[in-house]
Amino acid sequence: MKAIPFFCMKKQSIIEAVAAVMLVIATLAYYRGYVGIRHDATLYVAQMLYVIDPSTFSNDLFFKYGSQANFTLFPHLAAFANRFFPDVGALWRFGGALSLLLYAAACAYTLSAWLQDSRTICLFAICLAIFWPGYYGHHQVITYAEPYFTARGLAEPLIIFALGALIRKKFWLVGVLGLLAAALHPLQAVPLAGILVIFTTPERLRKFYLIGLVAGFLLLIGIQGAGLPWPGLATYDEYWWDAVENSNGFVLLQQWSVADWIRLGLDFWLVRLARDHASARVQKVLDAVLWTAVLGFVVALLYADGLRLVLATSTQFWRAQWILHWCAVASFVAIVSAWARFEKSNFRTPPTRLIFIVVAFLLSAPTRPVETAYAALLCALLYTAWPSIQFRIGTRYEAMLRTAVVAAVVIIVVRHAFYIGTDESIALAGDDGSIAISKVFQPVVAVGLFAAALMAWERLAQFWRLPVTTVGTVLAIFLVLRWDGRAPETHLIESMPANPDMFGWKIEPDATVYWSNENLAPWLLLHRAVYLSGSQQGGLLFNRETALESYRRRDAIAPLELQAQLCMIFESIQKGAQIRSNCLPDAALVGDMCAMAGSALQYVIFPGRLHESGNVHPVGSYVFRSVRGIEKTHYLYRCADLV
Repeated sequence: MKAIPFFCMKKQSIIEAVAAVMLVIATLAYYRGYVGIRHDATLYVAQMLYVIDPSTFSNDLFFKYGSQANFTLFPHLAAFANRFFPDVGALWRFGGALSLLLYAAACAYTLSAWLQDSRTICLFAICLAIFWPGYYGHHQVITYAEPYFTARGLAEPLIIFALGALIRKKFWLVGVLGLLAAALHPLQAVPLAGILVIFTTPERLRKFYLIGLVAGFLLLIGIQGAGLPWPGLATYDEYWWDAVENSNGFVLLQQWSVADWIRLGLDFWLVRLARDHASARVQKVLDAVLWTAVLGFVVALLYADGLRLVLATSTQFWRAQWILHWCAVASFVAIVSAWARFEKSNFRTPPTRLIFIVVAFLLSAPTRPVETAYAALLCALLYTAWPSIQFRIGTRYEAMLRTAVVAAVVIIVVRHAFYIGTDESIALAGDDGSIAISKVFQPVVAVGLFAAALMAWERLAQFWRLPVTTVGTVLAIFLVLRWDGRAPETHLIESMPANPDMFGWKIEPDATVYWSNENLAPWLLLHRAVYLSGSQQGGLLFNRETALESYRRRDAIAPLELQAQLCMIFESIQKGAQIRSNCLPDAALVGDMCAMAGSALQYVIFPGRLHESGNVHPVGSYVFRSVRGIEKTHYLYRCADLV
């Protein structure tokens, strides 16, 4: 097999190589900005702290009955790195940058082996893989190349590297990369194992995997109908299943929306189309990706949603979509590139079908509003049916159809522009509104901007390339300096050293804390076990005892949440600035929560004084001062004083 260039740099001058690298770095910095320790990154911080100090965190709900941390080496590696980077916020920021650089390198390594096109096409594919939304699954909960640091952020580039090594026939490298990815995040690596199995299976035998899965499902149904137990197969009972549906519903296919299924179908469609334009080696890899995704969803549908098997549900075989979606993005470039080559040799071919596939891809982006998925499906159907109908309509109607499709894209762009200002968009964006802007505009606008810029570079005279590269380097440096997009308050919390006595009161090492509306602060700032937080709910899927205990603790906190919700409703009606302070719970209500929690809870923290009665007073306080000059005082109470 001929040598394959890495990073699309074969026979490039130094100026061209620097320009390509700067473009990739600028794209990473702008579209994959760092948002801090959020989402699952919070759990990985807790897992690292548990490795460092297991006795302190053994009573934490996430670790009390065992967790998924038992199946990954990531917390141990992070604990080792923490010896050299005591600042957890800085360590996670460094990890986020490292994972993104690995992701860009993995995209370059694999796409240069897949496409083997011109430098411009290859570089465009790399940038597209970076800025295109990576959301997959239900309701855009999970994405690859996350804007925060987790084990997934390291495992995913290794798996993409493994795909490139598979195309290059470096099987030893595939094995090494696969083992490393599995050690970091087994769930993300399961699809790679499936791809390798399918890749080594003769094409005529692959259908027997599907037949075997269906037969096994029917066999288990028959055993269940006969009233016999399933040997060695644990299932969710009604109570545990209810907890999974309420807290981890995104892992169940039964909760997927129609738009979710449409986007999955469009991913299959793009990869299947790209297969016809690929080399024999790439075709075999894409076939393995398609088969793995099909089998993964069959397992998830039959054995997880259908039979409620713990192993099938917790393994989340539907995660094969992440590799499928990444391949679909690259497939779009491969398809358009093949069309461009065909157009040069056959000028009589109408571009209408090409317009359909471009628009279908743009509208298939996992963004909101979800109506774009239906429009993308319509364009995909038109692309598929066009060979049969193109000669049945006149040239005038064909031109009108092309105009209508393009106009629909413009209308959707305008609608998205208004969508940025909605409450839903702001909630999605979090502290940094630019996230919402990039989510809305990058699928439709950035594709055209990048394509135009790269084509302009191809036509640029050699004399002007050095000045343009210099300006691009300055811009890339500017964007890198702005890559850390954390809000000032988030940066403040993540940069503070751990101090269990920060409230002026010594919190015992074995104490458990409930900090209202805070997930990270009790772990990172107090270095203490957490009674209940939203982040801990990720463990319900893997352990029944965790689910039952979580329900008990949620019952204890429920009156506080109800009171806060009612208060916020009245606040929104009256729109009074003074009302917000009254949304804190009564001391008696918090005392009831402490009584229900019993020995599982020792301290509670609220962003303000409780409506106190009798001799109930806080034992300590701490004033958080943001760079904006805003001060907020949090108060520490002992449950022993409240009960």
